[in-house]
Amino acid sequence: MSYKGAERGRPWTVKVTVGRPTSSEEGPALVAAVEAPKSQYEQIADLLRARILDGTYPPGSALPSEPALSAELGISRVTVNRAIGLLRTAGLVKVRRGSGTYVRSLPQIIRDAKRRYGARERGTGAGEVEVREMDLRSRTEYREIAQVPATPEVAQALDIAEGTNVLVRRRVLYANDEPTQIADSYYPWEIAKDSALLLADTGKGGSYSRLAEMGYSIARFMEDVNVRMPIDAERRTLQLEATQPVFDIVHIALTWYVRRLGAHLVNAHALNPDASLPDILAAAITSVRGDHGSVCDLDHPGTPQSTVCLLRAGQDMADYLVLCDSPIVLDHDGHVEVITDLRLQETSQKLREAALAGANTFGSDDRATRLRQLVTSQREHVNRPGGYWIAAANTDAAYNAVTGALPVHGPSRLRRAALLTDGASSAVDTFGLFDWPQLLDMLEQLGPAQLISFVRSVERADADGQARPRHKRHDDATAAYCRFAQEGDQ
Repeated sequence: MSYKGAERGRPWTVKVTVGRPTSSEEGPALVAAVEAPKSQYEQIADLLRARILDGTYPPGSALPSEPALSAELGISRVTVNRAIGLLRTAGLVKVRRGSGTYVRSLPQIIRDAKRRYGARERGTGAGEVEVREMDLRSRTEYREIAQVPATPEVAQALDIAEGTNVLVRRRVLYANDEPTQIADSYYPWEIAKDSALLLADTGKGGSYSRLAEMGYSIARFMEDVNVRMPIDAERRTLQLEATQPVFDIVHIALTWYVRRLGAHLVNAHALNPDASLPDILAAAITSVRGDHGSVCDLDHPGTPQSTVCLLRAGQDMADYLVLCDSPIVLDHDGHVEVITDLRLQETSQKLREAALAGANTFGSDDRATRLRQLVTSQREHVNRPGGYWIAAANTDAAYNAVTGALPVHGPSRLRRAALLTDGASSAVDTFGLFDWPQLLDMLEQLGPAQLISFVRSVERADADGQARPRHKRHDDATAAYCRFAQEGDQ
């Protein structure tokens, strides 16, 4: 996901102090504050700023008129006007034509980049949580949610070709009905289509939680922050003074683990095609760890993770590997067999059942609490004996996968296979749209895209999770179908 926004800004001020160390015999060190001499209007601005900060002029109140300040301070109106101009540039006051000059009603909103995203589960997004923690009213006004072609800037951020379709969510954020931020977010269309990202209200935790539910957990962020003057449209939307700057923040969220793991799986197999599937997976996990281990705590139980299912066809045999809840469906020896790894479900069965009990509406506080308890419990059992195994940073997971092999020739040969994430297998095991043989038939006749379309239509029809209780509104849905040549085929 790529994010770009403009926020109200206030320039920083810096005071420099200089001095020289002295010995105890010489007495205390001499420290002098070195500042450029201030003009009279700058000194008046400092005085008015101090009165605003100490509550003499509280938020939302009117400043005394220019004639009144001129008479009180014994200075000209021109000097008062210039002083107020500095406060306007700093965003401390706002002029209302025909009414007067008023102190901004909002307190300064501190943007803590690390903390704000960690706290988003308490609201629908990081910005909302930030505002509510200051006892302010949060409101988001959506200007556009649409499919658009990627601009060169967006394409570079998302690592896609220019003109590729993306989803854009354009919105304005308010605190106490005052605009504080313009935010445009972009998502690859192939990820966003048929998802909750198309809705204005994406639910508890916001868009990042919905991405995680689809299998795109955010692993890290990159931000580029600049201060600039606003363009006219931004100035009007944010109700800024002509001389007031904004912060321009480009925020890029990265879901690097799955992409890196997939690339390293291909590379590990190319380097050693005769290696066992567990060895290939272990090599890929090691390579991903090397890509990012210097800046992340990859041993943390919440580190990025991925389920894995692999199928490799050789000259005489086809071998497979399943790790966690991404099954493989195999048509062989006259029947359909489903290869699963159910250790995740078995590890926390009671909590999984509790997470679906009571109020099942997606986004409810009760449901969010139970799901957090479930995730916390699962982390206590990840990648350890007696728990469950998943691809993360521990290569032992590769050697605890479910593995096997089938012949590709003869009467018991492998004829068809499907590799599924749990979002795709939900067509059978959650929604009951087909049985497993019918799923293979449907994949052969209509293809994986149609399977996923069926699943998404059922999810949308039960958007609150009441008819078909499940842990996520939408889950990552990926399917691959393989048909093996029949005996005698040319």
